[in-house]
Amino acid sequence: MPAGEAGMQLPLCPVHEGPMIHDFGSWARALPPEEVGPGPLFKCRDAECRLRWAPQHEYFELRDGRPRYTNMNPAQRMRCRMKGHGCLYVAEISREENKWTWRCTQCEQELRAAPGIWVNPPEW
Repeated sequence: MPAGEAGMQLPLCPVHEGPMIHDFGSWARALPPEEVGPGPLFKCRDAECRLRWAPQHEYFELRDGRPRYTNMNPAQRMRCRMKGHGCLYVAEISREENKWTWRCTQCEQELRAAPGIWVNPPEW
């Protein structure tokens, strides 16, 4: 898997199961600075896919220039246990085992779970 800036693995698009690319678009300018936060922004390589990922937002769709969360509850984002580390990203997808591997961009935190965990994150 290719590495992104700062040595992190590129997040996978959970829909298309391929590596995402950096999103240097203008969507972040529509958000207040406290909503944008630090860290890279990624988007799916498929031009028709609206899915994005950012450490402060998790996976979301861009609609009308605003993030719309895929799990429908931004309070239950897949966050790292370490305060301030942000949200986890899908690093590996095993269709044979029906498991996704989620990772943190800043530490060794890793979670292996069925894809449904994305919709109903565990209480840590």
